Amino acid sequence: MKKHHIKKIWLITLACLMLVQSGCAYRGRVIAQDNTFVSQNVDAASPQIISPSTDNSAQTMTQTVSLYFPYSEDVLLGREERNISYSANEHIENAILQELLKGPSQQYPNLNPIVNDRVELINTALNGNTLFITFNAAFMQPLQELPEDWEEDAELLSTVRTQRRMAVLSIVNSVTGISGISQVQILVDTENDGLGRRIKRQDLGLSPTGDNPDELLETISRQYASNASLQTVSALVLRLMQEKNSQRLYTYVADNYLSEKPGYADWIDSLRMGEWTLESYEVLELIPAQDGAGATVFVNVKYNLGPGQTYELNGVMLEFALESGVWKVDYDSLCGILPA
Repeated sequence: MKKHHIKKIWLITLACLMLVQSGCAYRGRVIAQDNTFVSQNVDAASPQIISPSTDNSAQTMTQTVSLYFPYSEDVLLGREERNISYSANEHIENAILQELLKGPSQQYPNLNPIVNDRVELINTALNGNTLFITFNAAFMQPLQELPEDWEEDAELLSTVRTQRRMAVLSIVNSVTGISGISQVQILVDTENDGLGRRIKRQDLGLSPTGDNPDELLETISRQYASNASLQTVSALVLRLMQEKNSQRLYTYVADNYLSEKPGYADWIDSLRMGEWTLESYEVLELIPAQDGAGATVFVNVKYNLGPGQTYELNGVMLEFALESGVWKVDYDSLCGILPA
């Protein structure tokens, strides 16, 4: 009897062990299959899996992003709001960089491309809050065709370096709009061997931070002062008036906002620049419109009209419009702060 009970207990125990082992093996196969699925269909470096679908590559994500491109001679960046689409397992920063390489949209004719059409994105890597970006060697080539000896021409060399600087600032200001990215390290595959290398600051149009002319570019944070923001442009308009730089000032007059922009000859006549000198100015307050397309800026201005003669306006309004990604002053508004 005892043997019978012992045998029965032993058989039950054996059956339980087999069931447990069978269950563990089954769950183990599922985990193995899931791991294979992740390695084949989901970018392992992605900060998050956007969708648990079995076919992430077929999904398309859409997002509105701010892209920054160079504008005018004042090394400022205009902003283009663009809807971009990218696959669910693609990094948003890569999608933004590819859109930057395409250049500004036709709806933003005042903005300029950042690089030539031979530039390619080799790879990106996110380390903490720093995005490492590697471009091919074409990144260091001019935007447009130049003579073979262009590097020996001081003026052309300066122009190309300025273009490179604006490209760097465009990239930094665009990708740091992504949550979690606050710094950028730009690298270039100068040897065409797939390895990114740091570039000298001066070759990118950036002054060395110390006495070393061969200082290499380190990580860069967002450069707010380079944006053609309302604050930057309103101060620039007044500075150009002070400098009597009518040609550059003309580029910051809105084409058709509250009033129509005149032709350049009529513009020169309306300024009457020979009759006054802007002695001082102060930007007091910036009030954007609710729709974001316009703004009112309050300023103080003081003119010198000749020996012992001054003309002051305090708290006077300048009207601005956001036009093709750049803030511009309304023509009649600007004329309204000139000496009567």
